[in-house]
Amino acid sequence: MYSITKNIKRTSFLLIFIGIICLGFGFFESLSSHVSDKEIKYKVNEVYKKYNKDLNKSSLEDSLNFYQKLHDNLILERDSIMRTNFVQSEGYTNWLTNLTKNKESIEIKISEFELNNSDVMLLIFSEIEKDLNCHFTSSEIEKAKDKEDIYVATKHYFHAKAQRPWSSILWSNLFFLMVAVAAGLWWAIQYVAKAGWSAMILRVPQAITSYIPYGGFIMLLLIILAGLHWNHIYHWMDDSLNNKYVVESTLESDYPVYTNEEVYIDSNGEELTLVDESLINKYVVESSLDFDYPIYTNEEIYIDPNGEELKLIKNLNYDSIIAESSYLKKNSDYDYIVANKSIYLNFPFFLIRSIIYILGWIWMISLMKKYSYNEDRLGGKKWYQKSFKVSVAFVLFLGLTSTTAAWDWVMSIDPHWFSTLFGWYSLASFFITACAFIAAITIYLMYKGHFQSLNNSHMHDFGRYLLAFSIFWTYLWFAQYMLIWYANIPEEVVYYQERYEFYKPLLLITLAINFLAPFFLLMDRSAKRSKGTLLFVAILIIIGHAFDVFIMVMPGTMHSHWHLGYVEIGTFLGFLGFFILIVFTSLSKRQLVQKNHPMLGESKHHEILIH
Repeated sequence: MYSITKNIKRTSFLLIFIGIICLGFGFFESLSSHVSDKEIKYKVNEVYKKYNKDLNKSSLEDSLNFYQKLHDNLILERDSIMRTNFVQSEGYTNWLTNLTKNKESIEIKISEFELNNSDVMLLIFSEIEKDLNCHFTSSEIEKAKDKEDIYVATKHYFHAKAQRPWSSILWSNLFFLMVAVAAGLWWAIQYVAKAGWSAMILRVPQAITSYIPYGGFIMLLLIILAGLHWNHIYHWMDDSLNNKYVVESTLESDYPVYTNEEVYIDSNGEELTLVDESLINKYVVESSLDFDYPIYTNEEIYIDPNGEELKLIKNLNYDSIIAESSYLKKNSDYDYIVANKSIYLNFPFFLIRSIIYILGWIWMISLMKKYSYNEDRLGGKKWYQKSFKVSVAFVLFLGLTSTTAAWDWVMSIDPHWFSTLFGWYSLASFFITACAFIAAITIYLMYKGHFQSLNNSHMHDFGRYLLAFSIFWTYLWFAQYMLIWYANIPEEVVYYQERYEFYKPLLLITLAINFLAPFFLLMDRSAKRSKGTLLFVAILIIIGHAFDVFIMVMPGTMHSHWHLGYVEIGTFLGFLGFFILIVFTSLSKRQLVQKNHPMLGESKHHEILIH
C-alpha cells in the first residue's frame, strides 16, 4: 500500500504557494497598469494632432536650436581646453563631427521639409510609449499607417497586458486537464487492446485522471468569467465583433450598445435608425467626391493608408442637429468572419458544449474506476468485461469531444484561423505527455521500492510509446504546417506567421525537445530499457509539450507582447504542485497493483525477447 510522503506534500504546497503569489502579482500588475480604451483614444488623438506638419516643422526647428546651442558650447569648451594645454582626443573630435552632421541633416530637413509617414509614426509611438509606459514592436510601428492603426496597436498592448494572468491560468490548467484526459485514454486503450504487460501499473493513469474534475471546474469558471467579460481570452465573445451597428451616443460609455437591426428601440422607447455618414461628419475628402462612397470624417486631418495627407473640404450636407442626436451608425469593429461563425461560436452554446465534454469525461472515467475497484474487491471477469465496454465507449466519445474541445478551447482563441488537423494534432500532444507522466511516476515509484515485479521489458514498452508517439506528433505538426503553408490561404497562414515572427526561438526549442531529443535518445534499444534514460526523456517531453501548449494559447491572447516570466512560470509551477498533490493523494487511497486483474500474471512475467 502506497502512502504519500511528507516531502511530496511539502513540495506540492510550496509549488502551489509560489503559483498563488506569482499569479497574485500578475493580477495586481495588470490592474495597476490598466488604461481604459477612452484614455487610450484621448492620448492617441492628442499626440496625433501634435505631430501634424506644422508642429513637426516646429519640432525640427527646436531640435536644430538644441544642436546649434550644444555645438557652440562645445566649440567654446574645446577652445578652453586647448588654452589650458590639454590635448584634444580623437574621440572628442569624432563626437563633434557627428554633432555637426546631425545639425546639418536637420537643416536639410527643414529646408526641404519632407518628413515621411514612418518618421512621424516613430515620433508618435515614442511619445505614447513614454506617456503611457508601454512598448511597441518594430513590426507594429512599421505597419501603422494612420491614427486608427496607432489606437489599435496601443489598445492591443494594454488588452494583452490585462490578459497575461488569465492566459497563464488557461495555459497551465488546459495542459494538466487534457493530460489527465489523455491518461484516461491510455488507460482505456489497455482494456480495448486487452494488453497484458500494463496490468500492474493501471493505478497510475487512474490516479492521473483524478485531476479531471478539478481542471474541468477551473476551465468552466474561466469560460463563465470570459462570458461576463472579466477576461477577453476568447475575444469573439465581444459584442462589437458580431453586430453591424452601434448606438452612437453610447460609444463613450464603458458598455456601448450594439445591434444587427437597422431600427433600434432604446430604453426610453425612442426609435433609433441608421443615419447617412454625410449628415454627421463635418468634412469630406475632396478627391473622393466622385466616388460611389465618399470619405467623410470629423477630424481636421485625414491620412490615407499610404501615409499621405488628403485635402479636406467642408461637408455641405452636415446637419448639426442630427449629429448631436442619438442614432445608429456603422460599427467599425464589426468582423464579418467572426459574425458568420456566431452560430457555433456563441457563449451559451460554447458553455453547454464545455459542460458536456467535462461531465462526459468525468462520468465515464468514474465508471471505469468503479468497475476497476469492484474487480479488485470482488474478483471475477464480470467487472473486467464491463471495464472493456466502458473503455470502448470512452475511446469513441473522446475521439469526437477531444477534437471539438480543441476547436473550442484553443482554436477559437484565433477565431479567423482554422485547421482540419488541429484536433488530432492537439490530442497527439496531450497523449504523448500523458505517456511521459505515466512513465515518470511509475519509474519514481520503482526508485522508492514499489512495483518490484516491473522489469526492463516494461521499460522497453514505455520507451516504444515515447518514441513512437513523439514521431507521430512530429508527423502531424509537419503535415499541418506543410499543408497550410503550401495552400497559402491568408486565414490559415497567419497562424504560423505570428508564431514565426514573435515566437521563433521558443518554436524551434519546442521542435528540438519534442522530436530530436526522444528520437536520438531512445533510438537505441538499450536506452529504452534504462530507467534513468526514460525518466530524463519523459521530463524533457513534459517540458517540451508544455511549451507546445504555450505556443497554442499565447499568440492569440498576448500576440507580440508575450512573456515567459514569473507570472507564467509561477502559475505553471502552482498547477504542477496541485496536479502532483491530487495524483499522489489518489495513489495512496488504493493498492498500487490490481490484485484481481485477469492479466496480472502476464504482466508480472512480461518479457520482450531480444534476438
